[in-house]
Amino acid sequence: MKRIRMWLRELSLSQQLLSMVFLFIMIFAMFVIIFLSPSIERFTEAEMYNRLHSAQESLILYADQNPGQSLDFVQTDGAISAYLFDHEKKKPIPKNPKKIGVVTARTGAAIHDIISTAKRRNPYVQLVLYPAKVQGEGASDTIVSGIRTLDQYGVDTIIIGRGGGSIEDLWAFNEENVARAIYEAKTPIISGTGHEVDTTIADYAADLRAATPTAACELAVPDITEVMEGIANREYTMAALLKQIIRRYQMKLQKYQITIANYDPRFQLQEQKMRLSELEEQIQQVMKNKMTGYKHKLELYAKELHGLSPTAKLINGFGYLEDQNGEPVTSVHKVKEGDQISLTISDGTILAMAKQIRTMDEKGK
Repeated sequence: MKRIRMWLRELSLSQQLLSMVFLFIMIFAMFVIIFLSPSIERFTEAEMYNRLHSAQESLILYADQNPGQSLDFVQTDGAISAYLFDHEKKKPIPKNPKKIGVVTARTGAAIHDIISTAKRRNPYVQLVLYPAKVQGEGASDTIVSGIRTLDQYGVDTIIIGRGGGSIEDLWAFNEENVARAIYEAKTPIISGTGHEVDTTIADYAADLRAATPTAACELAVPDITEVMEGIANREYTMAALLKQIIRRYQMKLQKYQITIANYDPRFQLQEQKMRLSELEEQIQQVMKNKMTGYKHKLELYAKELHGLSPTAKLINGFGYLEDQNGEPVTSVHKVKEGDQISLTISDGTILAMAKQIRTMDEKGK
């Protein structure tokens, strides 16, 4: 157990869950095989007979000393009481018997067919034979004794029957004491008398009727293959359900992990850093766009100012005239002949002297 615990600690959570599921399935399968499957105890025919015979003597002695209620039938016009055939009183046949009692002749085709059928369908079922006389004088009494003996012996199901024959050969199973013994038994009884076309009173009184002794054994003994297939199907279903449960809890665990991570201060800090970085990029982009706009406007203003500059107007032969005091000459009346003047053009200044002064009127003459 210590090694198992150490091994489990080394596995992840999902691996631990899957390991526990597999272990549970194996334990369940072992439980079904051990406790629900038929007993694996087997007896030879001689051993079953000897074992039953030793118990039979005390049981028969007990029955003789304590006869219980009267075995007299309630008859109406010679007919057997109808309550012996009441379907509501029928007992269910066990699905997984460990011991099955058989009331039939020790020798004959019926017991051999029952043994071979039981061995083929489920070799783990124990058969307990009560060798009864199945025809002739006193046959019904041995059948009744076999039913009561096996009922007290503690088998799970009782099979009564014999092979086919004439109506006289089967008459023991039409006796009233046999019908009463079947009705009073606490153990479920399957009647398989004769062939499929043969019908006896025991068939109607029994909890379940089979066409033949072989068919009765097939009804009493479950097919081990079907039992194992049922276990395998249940194992598969359980494994599938457990996988779904594990998957559901894994999804919940992932959800909780995400929720916990969202409340982690480190996660929140990282998220705020990412948000801050996004805002910084947005601000830089806005500033870049504004600077581009301002630069464009500045270029437009520079062009306008350049167009208004006096220097720009001196291109193409225009000049700027100043007197000797540096004052702009805006009229010919501000200059006298002989005054020093300066003429500023686009690439420099020319110093000159006024030799002659004429107004616009005089220039026109």
